[in-house]
Amino acid sequence: MRCGRFYWPIASFGAAMIFASDARAAKEAAPAPAKACCADIIVTARKREEPLSSTPAAISAFDGAAIEARSATNLAAIALLAPNTSFEATAPVSGSSNAASVFIRGIGQSDFAITTDPGVGIYRDGIYLGRAIGSALDMVDIGRIEILRGPQGTLFGRNTIGGAILVTTNPPELGTVHGEIAATTGRFSRRDVQAMLNLPMTRTLALRVAGAYRRRSGFGRPRAGSRNPA
Repeated sequence: MRCGRFYWPIASFGAAMIFASDARAAKEAAPAPAKACCADIIVTARKREEPLSSTPAAISAFDGAAIEARSATNLAAIALLAPNTSFEATAPVSGSSNAASVFIRGIGQSDFAITTDPGVGIYRDGIYLGRAIGSALDMVDIGRIEILRGPQGTLFGRNTIGGAILVTTNPPELGTVHGEIAATTGRFSRRDVQAMLNLPMTRTLALRVAGAYRRRSGFGRPRAGSRNPA
């Protein structure tokens, strides 16, 4: 149960203030903004940028606004929203909460061993994650997630018999300094903090840094007199 979430935006340089003499007239004259749910997402499922509505593939896509609206903290929370997709962590058997067991249309791999190839390929910014360990990614400064269902060997190569999951982070932006800090608290001493900072270095070079810290206590309590490893 989430108790609260707070945002502190970092001010950027050159902020402008616009004063309207007649707010009501301006509101009536301005066109109605498009709804976020109806916006067409640009995807790269076919190795080129194109609108989701014109991509002839079985694909589910979520942009940054959709990810934030669902309060997703890891890739499993988003992948479960796609049809015919199962995304679970293998912590009960591997002891690692970042090892993924992914199945799309019944094809996947549940073995977390480092010698085992997955049946669903996971890519972060075009880089293939070749093993299950480390594939359960956190949602930090994510721009877009695409879930492709069905064999993708033609465009993405081996280990994509079941499908592919493409994770794209937000790129650095030139000419603006901005950032964001988000904090979440909850039951069982939950403490989540994530931050992002965008810094333009030169006219053609910019740096974007993002990170997260997550901690939560267990569901049980130690007996009186015993040592708490936490």
